[in-house]
Amino acid sequence: MDIVITGGTSGIGYRIAKDLIAEGHQVIIIGQDAAKGRASVAQLGKAAFFIQADLATKSGRNQALASIKYKVDKIHVLVHTAGVFPSSAEENIKANLVPHYQLTMGLADRLTGGRVLIVTGDPQTIQQLSICEEQENTLQRARWLLTIKLY
Repeated sequence: MDIVITGGTSGIGYRIAKDLIAEGHQVIIIGQDAAKGRASVAQLGKAAFFIQADLATKSGRNQALASIKYKVDKIHVLVHTAGVFPSSAEENIKANLVPHYQLTMGLADRLTGGRVLIVTGDPQTIQQLSICEEQENTLQRARWLLTIKLY
């Protein structure tokens, strides 16, 4: 398994998993709902492996990390699609950014030479919703985008 996809049991994460499997890759999909995970793996086939975990919680992230590390020695791509529509910058950081960051850092030893992608939804939402407190208005968001380098 060389690709890990958070939120891979539905939506864009599921579609990414399906397309990558069609190209011959094996994927690990992570999701909260066990029934949805089993159904996704049944549809995706033997090239998919499901890990049930709530990445918004520390225990869920630790569970996912342990399962991934048990399953693979090397990750070529980590795709973050899991997330919620936040009602504030603080909720966005807590529910979306922190889980992605901590899972990525927890897998750093498996990602050497690999890639990390963060896939998010509606472009209008991205333009309107601040990622952090330094982006509360359009001017601050523009300044942040020009000064922050994302890798």
